[in-house]
Amino acid sequence: MTSMSQLKEEEKNFAKFFFLNFKLSAEIVRRFFDRLFPPTNLAQTINNHVPAIINLCNRKRINAVQLDILRSVPGTIWPPNIQALPLGTKPTSSKDFDLTMMICLLRNIGGLSTPSNGWDKLPHPNDTLPGANLATLKWYRNQLAHTTVTVMDNKEFTDKWTLVEKCTNPP
Repeated sequence: MTSMSQLKEEEKNFAKFFFLNFKLSAEIVRRFFDRLFPPTNLAQTINNHVPAIINLCNRKRINAVQLDILRSVPGTIWPPNIQALPLGTKPTSSKDFDLTMMICLLRNIGGLSTPSNGWDKLPHPNDTLPGANLATLKWYRNQLAHTTVTVMDNKEFTDKWTLVEKCTNPP
């Protein structure tokens, strides 16, 4: 097994950037999510948006596992045509939500402005609205999830790190 000390600098850069995105980006988004949808009101927020959430599921924006996580938030009320959760289902909270689901909910029921380049492209660096910060985090996470390249030179690392770092405290 290779240790960190055996990696080339470009490989270490990639590893650090990968870790930043997969570990910290979800926490950054969760903090923003919990400010917009406070945990004490999460069930009511979900209840107020059940038709929109079901629509997201029907459109394959939220998958069945994510829907079950939302349905397991204590206090949520779902229409009778949705099959009941099995007895003993563990209660959930935003701590159980993945980055993709939180951003999907934020962009579809959170009332955020669409970033300058849309939700699925890297926003312009001067776009500092919350939606742009979230889109930046999602963009880099998706890029890393689908890459075969595992090196990053110092300039690329510094440039990308700087863009992600500006997203750590969305307004």
